[in-house]
Amino acid sequence: MIEIGFASALTAREFCESETYRATIEDQRRYLRSVGAFLVTGVYTYVRDGVITTAGLRGSRTAELIERMGAVNQTRDEVTRRFVQEPHR
Repeated sequence: MIEIGFASALTAREFCESETYRATIEDQRRYLRSVGAFLVTGVYTYVRDGVITTAGLRGSRTAELIERMGAVNQTRDEVTRRFVQEPHR
C-alpha cells in the first residue's frame, strides 16, 4: 500500500498531468492491482504527545466548532473530565 497526499485538488491535478507521472502509467498497469482515491477535507489529531486532544474527546466536528466559536469554556477541566471515564481500580 502507498499513500500520496496533495495540498489541494489543483496540485493533485498538476501532478497527474505531469510528464513525470505519465511516464509511470505503463508500469502502474503492470505492478498495481488497484488504485483508490479519497477526498480528505480535514486532518485531525486525536492524541498529541500522549495527551488526548479536544477532537479525541469530543470528535472532530465538535472540536472544529469549539475552535471556530472560541468556546474556551468547552476546553476547561470541569467540562472535559465529563468525557473521560475514571479507570477502575
